[in-house]
Amino acid sequence: MKATDRKPPWDIWCITRLFARGLLLLWALFWALFSLGSMYTASASQLNFGPVHYGILFLFSLGLIFLCWFFELLGGAVLFACAVWLFFTTGFDNTREMWTMLVLLEIPAMITGALLVVSWWGTRMKHGEKEAQVRTAEGIASP
Repeated sequence: MKATDRKPPWDIWCITRLFARGLLLLWALFWALFSLGSMYTASASQLNFGPVHYGILFLFSLGLIFLCWFFELLGGAVLFACAVWLFFTTGFDNTREMWTMLVLLEIPAMITGALLVVSWWGTRMKHGEKEAQVRTAEGIASP
């Protein structure tokens, strides 16, 4: 086998997966740290919950990282569905808060969820179901 006959170890689906996981970590860790900081600064008079709802957001962010990392299809679908649900429940008024929610919360989650589903599908199409499960779990690309 010549050196020119070797295929690169990184294919487009592996790059898509790595990009999606990197975007997932940036997005989810941002919201986890935001909720952790807000948990400590929240007053107890807020809805009689105090910092509880920020703690739930913190655990939800960490749970999404786990779900998307190990179960790409399910995690990507859940992330995309949550982003679409937030998009339709935040309303369509033209305020600065709505645009901040759209840019920081909804659009990155939609892109990440779609990339996770696409990388899951592409890996299955290229390698077949059995081998793709092993490659996804190990986080390696095909030779």
